[in-house]
Amino acid sequence: MKIAVLGAAGGMGRWLVQYFAGQGHFLTVSDVRRDEAEAFAKTHGAEFAKNNLEAVKEAESVVVSVPIDKTAAVLYEVAPHLRKNTIIAEISSIKSNIVDVLAEISQYGVQPLSLHPLFGPSMRRLKKKVALIPVLNVEEEKKLAERIFPDAKIVVVNAKQHDKAMAVTLSIPYFINMTLASILGGEDITILKKLSGTTFTLQLTLMGSIMAQSSELHVTMHMANEYASDYLKKFLLEAEKLRALIEKRDVKKFCRFYDNLQKNLSKNLDLMDLYGKMYTALEALE
Repeated sequence: MKIAVLGAAGGMGRWLVQYFAGQGHFLTVSDVRRDEAEAFAKTHGAEFAKNNLEAVKEAESVVVSVPIDKTAAVLYEVAPHLRKNTIIAEISSIKSNIVDVLAEISQYGVQPLSLHPLFGPSMRRLKKKVALIPVLNVEEEKKLAERIFPDAKIVVVNAKQHDKAMAVTLSIPYFINMTLASILGGEDITILKKLSGTTFTLQLTLMGSIMAQSSELHVTMHMANEYASDYLKKFLLEAEKLRALIEKRDVKKFCRFYDNLQKNLSKNLDLMDLYGKMYTALEALE
């Protein structure tokens, strides 16, 4: 299959090029960072195109992997120039507006596909999950997604459910770790690492991996998602409740607060199993 990857110099764009090359597909790539994209394309046997329109010529599938604020423009740019029945997929992390754009460009006879790989570009061994956000026909689109990612678990979810989930699973953790990074900036991290136990060791690893990413990604995580601000407000309200109990030294209410949390979580999570997995993760870090 001839596949065009638009945005090939970015993290997920690079991962896609490597992934498709490994499956033996013929690849054409483009990116505004031309020198970087061209050099990367050569190392994976891909053909470099000077622009998006050149990249999608005769492509059977097109995957758009550009920043969220550029995704709609790229979809509008290339869709009129694609052959009928060409698969045009995008992998942005926010979907509420993008699915409408995909539905609109289907007038050109293309097959729109809204995907979100639920892993980062450094993923190697863990089982992959890919979210599928239906645009026109969920059954047909799931078949297309399974063709593109045959070794991944496809999770079907609508745009609103997806974006609300991203506010919880991405925006809040990123916010927490960015706040922690701000605090650690005024501390002696060398001493903290010497004195740290299991929890801080894992937390520091997570914080470092999050802070290694670009500010543009953080902006998208918090500001492009219409649900992020409301969830962050909820987080801060709950944090303030807990802080107030600690400040008042109210042991009875603190224990009640904690026990209720533990009881509610235990309905859907095996907490002891997760506790054991923490040590497995620590062993992998050593």
